[in-house]
Amino acid sequence: MKIFKIKPKIPERVYNIIKKDVKELRPCQYKAVKKGLLDGKNLLICTPTASGKTLCAELAFTKTILEKKGKTVYVVPLKALASEKFKDFKQKYPFIKTALSIGDIDSSDPYLADYDLIIATSEKFDSLIRHRAVWLNDIALVVIDEIHLLNDSRRGPTLEIVITILRKLQKTYSF
Repeated sequence: MKIFKIKPKIPERVYNIIKKDVKELRPCQYKAVKKGLLDGKNLLICTPTASGKTLCAELAFTKTILEKKGKTVYVVPLKALASEKFKDFKQKYPFIKTALSIGDIDSSDPYLADYDLIIATSEKFDSLIRHRAVWLNDIALVVIDEIHLLNDSRRGPTLEIVITILRKLQKTYSF
């Protein structure tokens, strides 16, 4: 599918950025769009590295944020990956208020209420949930990068807890 075919479904600012590098959607991206990526559907995208998952996340979070539906939390397993995503997204989408939250797990980071895209490790997001951060009810989208780490003996349990709590909170907050 040519990128121009999704132009009516995404914010014009985002389309103008993406069209510079992307002329045609890759198979997983096309399938995700067809299954409701741009319509707020819950999706699990499992494809190999460098197959286009990040663009799917970008399309979803930029649309969510720019259409004022709420915040996005982008959950990653490692501080280094969080820092990389923060740098990349802040540079690519300077009009989106982006924050990095990877530090003190004994804080609710109330300053995050002022940001639209919050990039956090699963451990930090778990802590933010447990500290009942005041902005949790403003979340409209959660992206979990590297979800295959559910099977990792060190990182998997925290990620599993976060997902379980999110599912329970979803009934309360409807994200």
